[in-house]
Amino acid sequence: MTLLIHCISVLQVTLLLFNAVANEAMPVFLEKLVPPYLAVLLSVSLVLVFGEIIPSALFTGKNQILLAAKLSSFVYFLLYALYPITFPISKVLDYIFG
Repeated sequence: MTLLIHCISVLQVTLLLFNAVANEAMPVFLEKLVPPYLAVLLSVSLVLVFGEIIPSALFTGKNQILLAAKLSSFVYFLLYALYPITFPISKVLDYIFG
């Protein structure tokens, strides 16, 4: 738990990077299954529902701490897997923005 609190800028860059990769990869994979216009339409709809609306509803409810605790092992995995990319980015952002 202490790693998540003390490396907040690395954590933020990690989560934002993973979110961006997941959101941008979806139309690429869907394009192989359906026509391009439908791939974009489906990816925007799926990201809106499963990436914005449902997580907002889940993590603002009464069990938000329990859900966050259960997902902490996945977050640690992402931190270690993406650390070579996210650490330099977070240091540059810390230097620029303080």
